[in-house]
Parts: sequence; structure tokens; C-alpha cells
Amino acid sequence: MTVAEIAPGALESATQLDPSSVRVRWSSGYYDGPLDGIAELDGRVCWFTIAEDTEDEDSYEGYRRLWLIELTQEQIEFAIQMHEDFVRHVGDHFDHRDDGLRKGGNPRPKSEWDGFYSNYSEDSMSLSALSDQRVLGWFYWPNPSAQQVAAQNP
Repeated sequence: MTVAEIAPGALESATQLDPSSVRVRWSSGYYDGPLDGIAELDGRVCWFTIAEDTEDEDSYEGYRRLWLIELTQEQIEFAIQMHEDFVRHVGDHFDHRDDGLRKGGNPRPKSEWDGFYSNYSEDSMSLSALSDQRVLGWFYWPNPSAQQVAAQNP
């Protein structure tokens, strides 16, 4: 399945990826958790984007299911450069630890942010820009086993 072929109900027939093989590296969009950004699948750089945001009715704990999308080498290089520019001008506060949770990091002064936002649009890595790319599957965030590790090692 390609990004362009994602349709309602596609999650049910897509491959669920082993959470231990996926590492979220940084978020490009973040609202109560990562919306999209870079992850690695067994060391291979990929793009992730939100597929579903939901809440467990029994525990009231929220979780997301995220699509993992294959990237070309050119797209990987672009994403890495975009991230380096973000860190340089905006900060590293959307980088993630090895357990997938956000590091926190250090935002740069707002006076420097234009150095990033004047050079990149929200569409730079949008689903329409990635429409021909193959969807590798989906994964949960937060990864329940990563949450347990994080609780033991804050």
C-alpha cells in the first residue's frame, strides 16, 4: 500500500510492526504526543505520521497508532537537513530518547525561529508530498514496554 492508498479502515488490514523494532527519533509535529517525524525501523530511516488517536476506555490512557512510511535517499537527506536546521534555529526539544519519549531539550530564543520557518513549509514532508511512498505498517505510541522502561529509568 502507498500513502495515496491510505483509506478509512486501512489500519485493520495493514501490518502491525513490532514495537521493539521501531525507534522514534524526532517529531516534526507534536500535540499531546508525536504527530509526525522521523523514526527508524531496524535502523532504517523512515517517516511516521498519525493514523489514529484514541483512548483506552478502561484505563483512560491515550495512545496513538502511527503509520511508518518508506523514504527515498533524497527524502531522508532532506528530512535530516530540515531537522538540523530546526535544532539550530528553534531547538532540540522535539528529539526523542531511545525509549521513544521526548527528551525535553532546549528551545532557542523566538527571535531565531524565523531562520527555520522562513525556509520550510508545513507541506515539506506532508502526506501529499509522500503520496507515492510505500507504507511499511503501523505502530503504537507510546509503546507500552517503553513506558515501563521510562518509569523505571526517568
